[in-house]
Amino acid sequence: MDLNYYRSLYPEMDDLSRQASRNRSRFFQYVLIASSSMLGAIVALYHIQSSNLNIRLVFSFGVVLLLLGILMTAIVLYDHSRTLTRLLESYLDEFRKALIEDRKLNPVQVEPKKKTLFFEKCSLCLLAVSLLLLAVYVILLNFYS
Repeated sequence: MDLNYYRSLYPEMDDLSRQASRNRSRFFQYVLIASSSMLGAIVALYHIQSSNLNIRLVFSFGVVLLLLGILMTAIVLYDHSRTLTRLLESYLDEFRKALIEDRKLNPVQVEPKKKTLFFEKCSLCLLAVSLLLLAVYVILLNFYS
């Protein structure tokens, strides 16, 4: 079997894989920056205008969900930053096994952790729901004031 075709495609696939990983990390960096800035602005500009408990609870839940979304986004970014380290560890482990067994190296691949995939989805959902709750808070504040 001639493997030259696959060897010629490998650099292109490797570049595409790296670009996808960088873009994913960059996306979550932008989400983290935007959500953290939004939290800072909300907390700095907040003052108690309404004595209505329900309106304050909507605001509180929105802020708590925003905080949880920020925390999960930070965890996702940390896991993305550890991907190369995990790949290196897997490669070194495969290298040791290949030396012991006197064989060629097998391809090494690192899959994202299930926790990371779960946190990616949860962080985006939490941030969207918190934005919705904060919009509802503004509407209720304007309606009852």
